[in-house]
Amino acid sequence: MAGHIERKEVLYMLILVGFIFGVFYFYKGQHFLNDFSKASDTQRAATVSGQRTKAKQNFEKSVEASLNQLLEDVYIEMQEYRKRRKILDDLIKPSNLRDAQYIAESYQVSLQTIPDLKKRSNRIIQIFSAKDAEIKAMIKGRSATAQKNILQSWARVKGEQVDLYVDYFVLEQEILTRYETLMQLYFENRNGVTYSESSNQLMIKPDALNAKALNLTQEIKSLKQQQSALTK
Repeated sequence: MAGHIERKEVLYMLILVGFIFGVFYFYKGQHFLNDFSKASDTQRAATVSGQRTKAKQNFEKSVEASLNQLLEDVYIEMQEYRKRRKILDDLIKPSNLRDAQYIAESYQVSLQTIPDLKKRSNRIIQIFSAKDAEIKAMIKGRSATAQKNILQSWARVKGEQVDLYVDYFVLEQEILTRYETLMQLYFENRNGVTYSESSNQLMIKPDALNAKALNLTQEIKSLKQQQSALTK
């Protein structure tokens, strides 16, 4: 009987020890799960934060790329514009208006060149207007801080580029209008135009018309000087 009791006690002891170890490992496991959960939360937070940072960087790069594309588009348009403008500058040279036939030919070319230049100048300004609408669409739904930063960047570009081009082409429209008037004046009075090769100058009879031509030529020169001052 005594041996039987001892075995029972041993059995109870084993059960008790097993229970104690079970409780111990249960709480240890819970602690591990809590730590794992905390680590997972931290990792998830870090992942979300990283994704937000990357998204922000990608957005900023897309805005920067958009602004760079704007400047590239304007540069390409300006290169072509200057080529076309040089054609007009050459047309008005005295040597290209030396007689009635030269004047008639130059006038016909100007009838195509001047309207084309006006369209091109308007198109360049429209590039900026279109970009303004594009930037506003890009920042829609962004945070107030993001919108503020992007708009500030765009304002700097506009201040440095847009105002310059607008002022430049306001003067350009004035120049083109005077070119138009001058070419028409020479064409309508082409039979009264004489060219001096020694002085490389034109004269139109009567003197009143000649004075008008000289005045238009001087105004064009003055407007070009104002343009040059803008780009210094």
